[in-house]
Amino acid sequence: MVAAKVHRAKVKKLATKGKKKKVSTSLNFYLGSTPTDSFSKDLVGGTPVGNNNNKVILIERILQSSKEKEMINEEPEWIDADCCRKSSQFKGKKDNKATIQLKPKSLNIESVQQLVLHVLTDGPLNFLTNKFLIKKVVVLNADGISFSELNEIEPSLNNLNYIFEQKISLQFAGSKYSVQSVPASLLYVENKDSLKNYNNNNNQLSKLLLTREILSEENFPAFHPGWCGEFNDVLLNPVTSETFISLSGSQDLDTQCEENAPLFSLDCEMCLTTAGREVSRVTIIDQEASIVLDELVRPANPIVDYLTKFSGITFEMMETCSTKLTDIHTLLKEKIPPHAILVGHSLYHDLTCLKLVHGRIIDTSIIYPHPLGKPFTQSLKFLAHKYLDRVIQESELGHCSYEDSRACLDLVALKLQKGHELEISGKMKESIYTTLYRHSKRGLVIAKENVILRHALANKVLWKSNKQAIKATIKALKHKEEFIYTHLYYTKNSASPSKMNLRGTLQQLDSCVANVYRNLAEGGLLILLVGPADLAPLEEDRKKRSMHRKGLSSWSAGEESNFVEKISSARKGYFFAAVK
Repeated sequence: MVAAKVHRAKVKKLATKGKKKKVSTSLNFYLGSTPTDSFSKDLVGGTPVGNNNNKVILIERILQSSKEKEMINEEPEWIDADCCRKSSQFKGKKDNKATIQLKPKSLNIESVQQLVLHVLTDGPLNFLTNKFLIKKVVVLNADGISFSELNEIEPSLNNLNYIFEQKISLQFAGSKYSVQSVPASLLYVENKDSLKNYNNNNNQLSKLLLTREILSEENFPAFHPGWCGEFNDVLLNPVTSETFISLSGSQDLDTQCEENAPLFSLDCEMCLTTAGREVSRVTIIDQEASIVLDELVRPANPIVDYLTKFSGITFEMMETCSTKLTDIHTLLKEKIPPHAILVGHSLYHDLTCLKLVHGRIIDTSIIYPHPLGKPFTQSLKFLAHKYLDRVIQESELGHCSYEDSRACLDLVALKLQKGHELEISGKMKESIYTTLYRHSKRGLVIAKENVILRHALANKVLWKSNKQAIKATIKALKHKEEFIYTHLYYTKNSASPSKMNLRGTLQQLDSCVANVYRNLAEGGLLILLVGPADLAPLEEDRKKRSMHRKGLSSWSAGEESNFVEKISSARKGYFFAAVK
């Protein structure tokens, strides 16, 4: 039994016993037991994607037992008023009490991040007392619901009004003309003790090599903790069961640079097949810009799109190609020495598609960081134009892999020559799951593929529907992850949905929150972020404004003012928090 002060100001139907309690100005809760322990199970299209203690997590259907299914599929209920009555065992014991003190009228997304880090690590701000009693943090993000829509319907959302004592206005990250998504802001932490200082005066080649920690963070093959066991010439990806090759066995996991190690710049072009993106061309040049390897590759699966605009690959080029990826592996072992350094742009994509493991990497997308930090990266085309005064990737025939390889090589050479003069001021950021991993904490991300693939050290569940995501969240509440982020997507069929449809959407959210809260163990912190608003209705305005900037369309001052106002409104949302 846990005692709590709860907000009942807007709740009309509660237990009849007793009088309404006075609403407190902060969230005060008595905490009890900790969540149960078990290995996490993930669901991503039927393949394992997480690990724990170097054990590959096997896939199982979420909610196996009929009892759990009944619990989750049942209609949302009012939380039993008995759970709010004070337990005598806690009377007078302030040591068993945790308090969240959030008094500002508005917060920004950075403050929410600091709250999470304060609970789970050694974050700087003092949002809580007795934070050690909080064992799990769950963040639900209701993406696509606007500030004004919640205000309109909120009085009828009984569960939200019952569970959360207060709501606080929230400002999402972005600019005058854009809104940054919650995963791109909340889930990336600025690392002030930078993993790697790329702007120092020491221009030795070894200073540009990626560390093991960065290789793991960036999803490079074999550096994720899920890869374990002996490393030989042939490796097995524990996630996909695909076979990878290494150039020299376990030496490929060595990230140290030997003196006078040769550089090779690598670039791959892709085609879209029935199995996804596969390599269709491989180009490697040496540090003298001479071609070492330039081969077309016949994908293992049928091609559905040659992606000619980007790859430069056509049907005619591939018609007579018989070279397989295994043939490329043989050539790589012949031409690339084990101690070589591979250079490229977002090279983990190329190595993953090549099914190649290598530990000595220089990546131009990392040594030239984006000013906003992760998850943003500067394109190779932009870097070549800015630092090399060179135009690339402009041909109507598609990208040229030799041209891209040469640009990467020259960017590294420029960095070596005068790296301290380039004044690169990009923020060094890392995934919040990397920060948690460093503090021996585990995390789970439930979202679409473009989000989950960016967090190498998180267990993952691929979002398929809001209902499935909530079921996965409830399942995870009984597992070891201390931090769970669940992204709920609410898109509208029209720019101005009817009040009835809007009410149904918000009542669905109300039910989701109730189910999560009801299954959250004592000592759990539940955070709900409502917003940012659905940006789909602004897409036409965004395109028109972009065309105007290129001189291809008209755009009045009134349209500009209206667009800025809509963006400002879309960045507004709400923050809710409750400790059970």
